[in-house]
Amino acid sequence: MARVQAVQEAAPEPAARPVYGTKCMVRVQAGTRVTGRPDELEQAEIAATLGKRLRQLRVEHCLSLRRLERRSGVSRSTIARIESGRRRPRESTLGWLAWGIAGPDDTRWPCTAR
Repeated sequence: MARVQAVQEAAPEPAARPVYGTKCMVRVQAGTRVTGRPDELEQAEIAATLGKRLRQLRVEHCLSLRRLERRSGVSRSTIARIESGRRRPRESTLGWLAWGIAGPDDTRWPCTAR
């Protein structure tokens, strides 16, 4: 029993590792911590640029949120959040959305039915 306690006491404590994931990312360039939803200025910028263009393309291609969700595999809530600026899209998400908007079977470009 004494030997087990000695071994346990002698074992070094593992170093605390930073936890990275969707809720705690680090911007490599700035070294600042990014958590959760974008701040108000970033939300406005995303909505005015990327969100506006995404919605515009979706309407031009006659795609509802549900239809784009089916074609791209990106959930409706994620698409709506990107369009409103409440979410920072990943590069891979933008790729799936682009594929869903202008996939190989797209015959309705531009949309004529309004």
